[in-house]
Amino acid sequence: MKKLIILTIALVAMFSMSVLATETRVLTMGENGTILVDDANIWQFTGRFFNYPDLAIGEFSSMSSYDFPMFGMHFKFGEQKPWVLGTYFTKEPFNGPQDYRGNSFGNFSQLRSTNDRRVDLFYGRQFSQTNFGFRFGYLQSSVEDDASGSQFKEAWSQYQFDFGITDAAGKWDVAAMLAFGTWDDNTAAGATETEPDGYVDFSAVARYIYEYDPKYTFVPHVGVAFGKHKEVDSLAGEFTDSKLTVLDAGVGMNYTPTRGVLAAFDFGFQYRQVKNDRGTLGEQKWTDSYLPYWKIGMDAEVFNWMDVRLGATSFWANQKTENTVGPVESKIHTAMNNTYLGAGLHWGRLHIDTYTDPQIVLDGFNFISGSNDAEDLNFQVSVLYEMF
Repeated sequence: MKKLIILTIALVAMFSMSVLATETRVLTMGENGTILVDDANIWQFTGRFFNYPDLAIGEFSSMSSYDFPMFGMHFKFGEQKPWVLGTYFTKEPFNGPQDYRGNSFGNFSQLRSTNDRRVDLFYGRQFSQTNFGFRFGYLQSSVEDDASGSQFKEAWSQYQFDFGITDAAGKWDVAAMLAFGTWDDNTAAGATETEPDGYVDFSAVARYIYEYDPKYTFVPHVGVAFGKHKEVDSLAGEFTDSKLTVLDAGVGMNYTPTRGVLAAFDFGFQYRQVKNDRGTLGEQKWTDSYLPYWKIGMDAEVFNWMDVRLGATSFWANQKTENTVGPVESKIHTAMNNTYLGAGLHWGRLHIDTYTDPQIVLDGFNFISGSNDAEDLNFQVSVLYEMF
């Protein structure tokens, strides 16, 4: 569920914590990236990109297909009218077209063994009292047969455009995303096995950062997402038309009781519906509502070079499935709960954030306890270096 679109949306200038943190930091603070101001915001609030020049960021994960899946750099140009350019490369296996339940589209026989070409390009600059940010994401892979007379071709590409504006004083953010995808799935004889008939995604998010007093900052936020992914199976004469609707709203709070301590709390509601129309095979509809969801997290300084982080999330889910064939309806009332342990390490311009296996708290290090319960010291690590 976490890999699906989750739209929830902090004024850091006044916090004693380092403003140069990462995706791992906001994760271990209870997935609170929408209410914390952090360099990880650039993936959701693109207008923030201008605030983070001259950085090098690497993401490491034991939960990914690769240990070191992403690296990016931010470059600042100009002095009188500065602008910032960023480039990220991601190393992941083939990620082809699919419906909103994660079911693959396309009868690809060879394409799935390829690696996608992936790049994300960022641009940011300031116009008057507003910071503007833009991201272009590109993903592509293809396989063709050069044999004489063969028309075999399998190809997949996706283009994503993010636009964001942020108040120069950091009091509000607004951003929108639009993505398009397309593919080819042709046999050697030239027959089209499957083809897209619309593959579009749109989302918009906004937040307002209200400083009530030096200790309390409130962050109301709202988000929406809509999408349509349709596959036509030309050989079978069938189709799958998958549609997505997401609504999200909440209010977060940042609390700084003393120097070196930041607590974050977010409370909200989310509605998510996926409808898959498969023509003569029937229609299915999945409606998930999270009323409420809770996210809490803490970042506390232990030494001047180390912070400890704790976080938790609880999504109180109401899940409903409706079918025109088979079981007509089912309902589930459950909760999805997660807890996080992490740390932040700072040495000069180098910042390392960790998502740590909590087993180490119970067992200690192997050379002390002899325990082998923990497979990894950390599940995820982000490394950031300030290049100026």
